[in-house]
Amino acid sequence: MKALHLLILCITGFWMISCQKERSCENCIDGINQVPIAKAGADQVLQKPLDSILLDGSASFDPDGKILEYEWTVISGPALYLFNNPHSVQTIFRNLVVGTYQVQLIVTDNKGATGSDTLQISVVPSTGNIPPVAISGKDQSFTLPADTMNLDGSSSFDPDGRIVSYEWKQLDGPALANIEDINNVHTLVTNLKKGTYHFVLIVTDNGGLSGADTIQCELLQPVVQGGGFTFNLFWTCKDRCDDNDVFVTILPGFNLFANPNIPMEVVVQDNNTWVTVLPYKDPLPAGSKYYYLVNQRTLFVYRTPLAGASSFIGKPVLVKVRFI
Repeated sequence: MKALHLLILCITGFWMISCQKERSCENCIDGINQVPIAKAGADQVLQKPLDSILLDGSASFDPDGKILEYEWTVISGPALYLFNNPHSVQTIFRNLVVGTYQVQLIVTDNKGATGSDTLQISVVPSTGNIPPVAISGKDQSFTLPADTMNLDGSSSFDPDGRIVSYEWKQLDGPALANIEDINNVHTLVTNLKKGTYHFVLIVTDNGGLSGADTIQCELLQPVVQGGGFTFNLFWTCKDRCDDNDVFVTILPGFNLFANPNIPMEVVVQDNNTWVTVLPYKDPLPAGSKYYYLVNQRTLFVYRTPLAGASSFIGKPVLVKVRFI
């Protein structure tokens, strides 16, 4: 009987060893596009009468590429709200009412993969001291060689008291700017470089409560007749890859087009040949292969539908722009 038990144990042990699955991680990473990581920010609480808040997705990143698109949406909560720009990495979420909003950020990378993150914004009624309202002023836009701007928070107010302190801070930008007096209601900003800056004004009232507001400043490259730019980019999906059309987004051009209607010539390299890109029209001219449009100072170049268009995804493309 002992010999029989020993035989059964040996057979069982051999079967368990021989049936173990081999697990391989060969090519687990190589050749596979990693999804971008969306970072919508921490949950926030807003007390009335404040009804707006800055949403910031700039902490989002793509491990093996770059993020091309941002989209903010409300997935649950009160029906009253507005986004200043739901497709911007930073946007003002405003006209909020008492309640709880679930806001989702979806980011899309240069190969069409998406990632999402959600934050909760709770808007609560006013109790006791009402927070002050910070007003940092209208967004500003300048063209080089200008490199200064004035910040003015004098329209800020406190509904039931007085504002006792002001503080200006730089949130982001292509370089560190110089705010001459961060604690003055009026101040001058110098040392600005080409690009987009965001500054926040924080005001505090006599009861210790604070309010904040953000202002954007864009310093634009001057458009010179005959001047132009060359971009080396990658084809990606327009919206869904199965739509059979692809496009490139001239991200560096975001601050180059002060006027979206400025006359320009656009060409792309197609099989080592430069092909003219036509302005977008509806319907498209017969036989056109590429077309472009400028939206929010970003240049989009589209490839018209064709069989196997998705094979373009991720391939490099040269785009030239010349102002005429």
